[in-house]
Amino acid sequence: DSDKGTGVSEAQVLVTQAADSGRLTKVLREQNICVREVPTIEIKEPETWCEVDSILRHLSTYEWIVFTSRNTVSMVSKRLAEICESRIGPRVAAVGKGTAGLLRDAGWNVDYVPTEYNGATLARDLSRYTDLSGRRVLFPKGDIARSDLPDGLRSVGADVTEVVVYRTVPAEIDAATVKVDLQNGLIRIATFTSPSTARYFALGLRADSLADILPPSVRVISIGPTTSAALRDLGRAPDREAIEATVEALADAVIDESKGLLP
Repeated sequence: DSDKGTGVSEAQVLVTQAADSGRLTKVLREQNICVREVPTIEIKEPETWCEVDSILRHLSTYEWIVFTSRNTVSMVSKRLAEICESRIGPRVAAVGKGTAGLLRDAGWNVDYVPTEYNGATLARDLSRYTDLSGRRVLFPKGDIARSDLPDGLRSVGADVTEVVVYRTVPAEIDAATVKVDLQNGLIRIATFTSPSTARYFALGLRADSLADILPPSVRVISIGPTTSAALRDLGRAPDREAIEATVEALADAVIDESKGLLP
């Protein structure tokens, strides 16, 4: 839904992240920017916790656990509490400072954050930081996670265990209304926070190419290189990419881009 109290003709920023995230919307609204929330994904628990629980009960046997998203932090922390297991044991690596902050808020000690915020860089930098040869590394992930991180860790000799701790499913979108608003210029900026938000936006609007539904008049802003690559694959290169792959940097890019575009 768009902001309460705004006129229907007011230009808006499209936010496509999961409905329960809300961080980008919050920051933008604090800057009096009119936000149109069209969640394209929903985050669900695994079909069963059996495999996850079995692994978490032996968490102390791992030397590293690697977190790459707020969803993995949330799901792993929640499940450990539910099965009354300790998080003591492995050292902790986070893909970026946003994830690291969430881990600290949840009571984890964070031992390593890479210089750039993507899975491939994390694998490379962590292997330079410490010898991973023969080390057991746990990688909790979503069901559609990319393979660059575990592949990179295995390439330097790590013994990697991957386990799905959440599922990403498409959310229902009012496609007709969104298409009309895009065509009429009501939405001036569109933001994407992950490859899945881009893919499911195209799916929800029944478009083979994002170029068919995001006209040049709409400024497309991506959170980072991985999402930008997904947008290009879907036929619409981003007009701008956040300087680092964090919600805060994405919000800064939107605020800067909105000057002269939004009322």
